[in-house]
Amino acid sequence: MTREPLGWGNVDRFLQVVLDCPDGQTGCFAINSMRELAVVPPEAQEMVAMSLGHLKRLLAKNINAERTKLNAATIAEMIVTFFVGLSLEQNLKEGRKTAHRKIKNLMRVIRSL
Repeated sequence: MTREPLGWGNVDRFLQVVLDCPDGQTGCFAINSMRELAVVPPEAQEMVAMSLGHLKRLLAKNINAERTKLNAATIAEMIVTFFVGLSLEQNLKEGRKTAHRKIKNLMRVIRSL
């Protein structure tokens, strides 16, 4: 997310990460773990929240470099929500088949904002 030049290329590469899991792993470990946050200590919940906050700030920096019409933080939140869903979807066999198309479509939409 810090590769120069900042912009849509970094956002797209970030989204593609969820598809690059080694055999037998599905999605993002941190995102998959979020399903269990209700039963973990508050410190663990805070760590996840801090990590997501950091991710949103990195995304916003890249989005700001593109000079969008919509607020960069708002777009970053949308991307994180999409990423969470896409990560969870990778647990379904059908999820991997359509993930590239979904990422391409999201990138097309956010570039227009």
